[in-house]
Amino acid sequence: CPSNDQKPTEYRLEYEAVGHQVEESIDELNEYLILLCKTSAKLAQFLMKTSQMQHDDSIVSEIDRMIDEENVISQGETPRDLNKKLMEKLKQLKTNYQKQKNQTERNQSISDLAEIYNLLNLLKGIPMVNIQLDAIKNYQQTLLESNQRHISTTKIK
Repeated sequence: CPSNDQKPTEYRLEYEAVGHQVEESIDELNEYLILLCKTSAKLAQFLMKTSQMQHDDSIVSEIDRMIDEENVISQGETPRDLNKKLMEKLKQLKTNYQKQKNQTERNQSISDLAEIYNLLNLLKGIPMVNIQLDAIKNYQQTLLESNQRHISTTKIK
């Protein structure tokens, strides 16, 4: 669905997830970033081709939104260096993602569904991604159970 039709999803990550990042080397984190960019580019291309929405790249839109937010924060009354650094890193991420996407488009390697599943499984190997996926699953399970209880009590009335 288009990004303006999406409903906000709220879930909480456990604070222990931060401990995993400290244990990982900078090289590993950079490898994860490359994998995320490549996978995101292939997934975006697959979704845009199969849904016929070739002009709306929600990944770029979201990165732009985050850059704009950090820009507003960094230009506030109290300039914040960390926000400026984050804004620069987001710009680098956008550039890297767009390079991967352009390379994927040049190769015309429209992935099939099996390859997409394989790529998603590779992403599950990234500890922080796996923790986030678990948090989302737990949230969805809680939401489902809550909706089932609501339906049950509605039927009883």
